[in-house]
Amino acid sequence: MARLPLEISSEIFLQSLPFFPEPGVHRVPMLFLAICNAWAQIVLSTPALWAAIHISFPCARAWKDMIPIWLQRARSQPLSVSLQVAKGFDEDVLLILREHGHQLKHLELHGRWREDNIFGGASPEPIREGFSLRRTLELLQLTPNLECLVANTNILLDVNIEKLVHPKFRRLIFGNNESWPHGGLELLMSLPSLETLSMDLTSGTLLLFLKESSPPLVELIIGEADNLGFDELSQCLGLVPHLRRLEM
Repeated sequence: MARLPLEISSEIFLQSLPFFPEPGVHRVPMLFLAICNAWAQIVLSTPALWAAIHISFPCARAWKDMIPIWLQRARSQPLSVSLQVAKGFDEDVLLILREHGHQLKHLELHGRWREDNIFGGASPEPIREGFSLRRTLELLQLTPNLECLVANTNILLDVNIEKLVHPKFRRLIFGNNESWPHGGLELLMSLPSLETLSMDLTSGTLLLFLKESSPPLVELIIGEADNLGFDELSQCLGLVPHLRRLEM
């Protein structure tokens, strides 16, 4: 391996990675660091090996200290981050992630969050589980290069949202039936460049979104669609000439 050109050896290592590697001395890429000096040199010279990470809360102290080192090794690579909450969270870890918000390209949220978890600080309203729409839009604002959000957690819709346009956002996916928000027009209106949409929709929401934003949708997956009739669906399809996949 050490005799191969760096671009070949690093590609071999990249092929061994899961989509979201977890910190751990017995998990790649950290495992490679312990094999030999030559392998360690290859791993530390390949930022793409550190461009994705899965973080579970609660986070052990040793792994919490490892996260900034991990992300520094990614250098200027676009980042993919998966967050899993089983019990509690760590403000220090979330602060680290916010500091790298400009590099974040792909974000996955799993579990049930209290709405102040991601951003810290007390909410003037009673704390509810899930993400409020306002918090979600703030998250998008902190990650200007984010292209994909996969949510397996609740998003709570609220009103009086200041409009935010996220021009680079391409993919919005709600991964299970319990997490899909009912409504969500304000969220959709902030994403005029959306190419992939997978979520629950209420009658009129999709049609209004397509008329107002004219997104270049190529993939549309509709979960539960309350009162979405054939006529409305036909109108929607007429507004997405580049659509290649429709699933209901």
